[in-house]
Amino acid sequence: MKYLLSILCILLLVGCSAPAEQAEVVEPTEPAPEAVEEPEPAKEPTGVVEEEAIVVGTDNIQKLEDLIKINDYARIYPSNTKANVGDSYIFAHGITNPSLSTINMQQEIQFVEAIDSYSNPFQNVDLETMKNWIDSTHFVIFEVGSNKMVVREIQITVGNEIAPGVPTPKGTYKFKASLSDADKEAAGDPDIYRISDFSVRVN
Repeated sequence: MKYLLSILCILLLVGCSAPAEQAEVVEPTEPAPEAVEEPEPAKEPTGVVEEEAIVVGTDNIQKLEDLIKINDYARIYPSNTKANVGDSYIFAHGITNPSLSTINMQQEIQFVEAIDSYSNPFQNVDLETMKNWIDSTHFVIFEVGSNKMVVREIQITVGNEIAPGVPTPKGTYKFKASLSDADKEAAGDPDIYRISDFSVRVN
């Protein structure tokens, strides 16, 4: 009996002295923060305002239609105007045909000359550069019926130069609109119908 009690006591002592297994503690993981898109920085104003080009004289066609008569043959309204460098101006070119037959009209717009305030011509004007001032078609053929009228636009834009590297000076710049019978021109029998002069005074 004493022997059994001794064994039981030894077993109890061994059990009490054994280290208890510690349970593994798993800490909860926090969810990853959602990605936040940063807004694009606002664009700073550049301070540049785009302006639309302004063309003067858009009502001249109506004015000419009220003035021109069938026996006028040709007329430009107005015959002259004032403008600054960069300005665009529309002249109205009216063509009438009082004859009994239709005419195939040939129109040619050309630069003539530039003069200063004392009527002295500028010597350094380049014709190719001055062609660029003429925004309208330089040469065109169109039909004018018997006892009918056709009004066409002639748009001139004052350029920055009168020749490469030569700034546009103040003065009067003269142009002309020549009309002829296209059929007679083609047959080698040129016939000038009318020549109308007009000018732009650059301030």
